[in-house]
Amino acid sequence: MADAQHTMVDGEDMTADEFRTNVLEEIRSVRADIEAVGGDAGTVAIAQEGHELEELKSLSDIYIAAVARQCALLEEEAERISQETEQLRKKAAQIQERNAQLCAQTEVYFQFIEAASPATAAAIRAAAEARDHARQS
Repeated sequence: MADAQHTMVDGEDMTADEFRTNVLEEIRSVRADIEAVGGDAGTVAIAQEGHELEELKSLSDIYIAAVARQCALLEEEAERISQETEQLRKKAAQIQERNAQLCAQTEVYFQFIEAASPATAAAIRAAAEARDHARQS
């Protein structure tokens, strides 16, 4: 997943795979140059290539720092989402509790209505069943 992320490295937008490929190509090039040169000239070439490798290390450090920043931002976002999710869970629990209270109150009111007027209670029950049937359709 991290390979798909793009990061600016030395002013160039690239993925981790592209960066890795560039570094490996540079290392192969340095090795080929070292193998091609011998004696004192080889020592000079090695010193020059060592400097280039230091530059590559610096670039890799920049890339690693950029990826670390992205990870930190993602961790912060995940924490924020986690906190929001917990708040929503608490709110849902409050709503469920209030819904249960209202259902209990409705049942008590309905018992009063049923005791006072069985015909009215039957009409209310039929209307509620029709409403529930319409919601399911």
